Amino acid sequence: MNRGFVVGTIVAIGGGEISEFTTLIIDKEIVDMANKENPKLLFIPTASNDETSYWDSFNNSYRKKLNCDTDVLWLIKEQPSFNEIKSKIMSADIIYVGGGDTQRLMNVWEKYNLHIVFTEAFHKGTILAGISAGASCWFNSGVRFNKYDAFNRPIFSKIDGIGLINALFCPHFNQQERSIQYKKMMSLSQFIGYGIEDNCALIFQDSKLKIIKSNNNSRGYKLSVNDGQLTIRELCKGTPA
Repeated sequence: MNRGFVVGTIVAIGGGEISEFTTLIIDKEIVDMANKENPKLLFIPTASNDETSYWDSFNNSYRKKLNCDTDVLWLIKEQPSFNEIKSKIMSADIIYVGGGDTQRLMNVWEKYNLHIVFTEAFHKGTILAGISAGASCWFNSGVRFNKYDAFNRPIFSKIDGIGLINALFCPHFNQQERSIQYKKMMSLSQFIGYGIEDNCALIFQDSKLKIIKSNNNSRGYKLSVNDGQLTIRELCKGTPA
């Protein structure tokens, strides 16, 4: 799907450690956007293989510190029906997708045809958020760790997301090898791209874009290819993206 971001809200976080509250400023911004005292927030930890400790860390932040009414959607530990999944997603004010293995995430979502439900929730006005793999999933495609080469160097590859934002997304853009390989992908891409460092996030809302940070040293970039030349522009607070 190549829908662009014409309606709805998506928050794409480049990375961070929720257990250490490194993204708490960003997390608070997500909660504030719901404009409710105790917004209903659904956490989806598929990319981490439904890791229980991740859910515990998430609750320490979003339930205890940010006063959300939190729930979790297990898609690996449990085998919910499509209707059960849809009911949870459509009743939430905020969806937050955790980080981990993007390939695992997309494989499980494809099994349940979740792109259908998320697209409906997006156009309904649900806030869709996520970190790392959980951010890449909302884009046309993202960058994921694939394997190590013979010299123990990481190799990254492109993976399709559900296409709510028509761009190639790279989380953890502060990681040198990842950013190098991402730039090579971008030079051959027909899409624009966003490279976002840890503790930095982009908010796509009603065709507008805003950058927020929980660490002032973190950066976000927009990449594009014009006449075969790759252009990289840093996104700054208060400037159009």
